[in-house]
Amino acid sequence: LAIFRNHKLKCDVGYMQVNYNSNGLRFKVPVSHLFKPKTNVRIAAHILKENMQGVRNPWRAVGRYHSWSASMGKEYAWKVRGYYEELKRREKEERAR
Repeated sequence: LAIFRNHKLKCDVGYMQVNYNSNGLRFKVPVSHLFKPKTNVRIAAHILKENMQGVRNPWRAVGRYHSWSASMGKEYAWKVRGYYEELKRREKEERAR
């Protein structure tokens, strides 16, 4: 689950894969609290909201959730968008039944 480098915990935790080293510490949340779904999603939403600042394209903010590297962020955003589109398609099919 966790890797320690230079005495720092390096891991992504919970449903929203919140990076403990960059965000858990910043929000002053013990790693054990990030396993609580409500806390994990609340922090993830806050991170995404921050990423939306000054960005016209919301998918860029999604990419920044993963990485501020443009290429890595773009790849991640495309994956998330693919899942999002698939969920929308399934919901539409369910409603049609």
